[in-house]
Amino acid sequence: MKIWQMIRSHLLWLLSAGFLGVLFFASSTDLLITEQSSEVSRISVILDDVSDVNYENFRKGAEQAALELRADVRFITLYEAGSEEGQRELVLREQEDGAEALIISAMREREASEMIASQQVHIPVIFLRGDVVIQNNYSAANLNSDYYVMGRKLAETVTEHFPETVPVYYISTGRLYGASRRYLDGAESILENTGYRRERSVRAVNETKMTKIRRLEEEEEEAVLIALDRTSLLHAMRYREAKGEDGKILGLYGPGTGIEVLSGLERGLVDGICITDDYAEGYLAVSMAAARIGHHNTPMQSRTLEGHYIEKEDLEKGTYERILYPME
Repeated sequence: MKIWQMIRSHLLWLLSAGFLGVLFFASSTDLLITEQSSEVSRISVILDDVSDVNYENFRKGAEQAALELRADVRFITLYEAGSEEGQRELVLREQEDGAEALIISAMREREASEMIASQQVHIPVIFLRGDVVIQNNYSAANLNSDYYVMGRKLAETVTEHFPETVPVYYISTGRLYGASRRYLDGAESILENTGYRRERSVRAVNETKMTKIRRLEEEEEEAVLIALDRTSLLHAMRYREAKGEDGKILGLYGPGTGIEVLSGLERGLVDGICITDDYAEGYLAVSMAAARIGHHNTPMQSRTLEGHYIEKEDLEKGTYERILYPME
């Protein structure tokens, strides 16, 4: 009888030990999974300007994706406006400092392509607002809106509202690349076969140095302006407001969002704008980058988002409210 009691006691002890072992293994596995899932991805966003003011809605989308995907997203601006070499140095610095993926608004698309091809950059890269030639789509992808189509729409609107005797001025803040180049290419695909006279080499540095626009006043020439970037649109809008009814700007069109641009559209200082879903772009850019970290065996897919042309009436209808005023 005592023998059976001893055997039963040993069996109970063994079963209890086994059960505790299972519990320990389960808890250890859960801890391991929890530790793995709590890892934070490091992603650097390198912009093409000294300020991120033109990326306001993009940043909101990027930060929301970072919150959901447990990513640490750093926004980095240039030290000096227009510094292409400075941007290259920032790219290499961020990679060396431990970034696991990069999101870049490349100023020089050819050099960006060469950096990927030569493997100077060996972590995943998402290129914004340009057409970087990517030979190895296992390491990089483009994320754009359809700027070419929107440029065409701007030009088509001009032809619908103004005769060919009215010259068209393209204005930009500097060298054309990325989105601004695509806007111009799209507009020219419409206007180059018409009788409109176009001025291309225009730089709207700031409100006091818009020499080409001031020529409108000096020569008493009226013209339509097509801005190729948001900053130029803002400068021209402010200039138009300052001149009032005495100004020579018959029409002003271009890309842009933000409170000041939308206010200008509502007050008639801007006649039409092209808008992109910058919030979705930011969210998608971080999502694409985060998904690529640690997974290099499948090709990366480039994406193109749809753009929209709107006028004052569209603001009143509220059709694009989600894009223009994304949630915090």
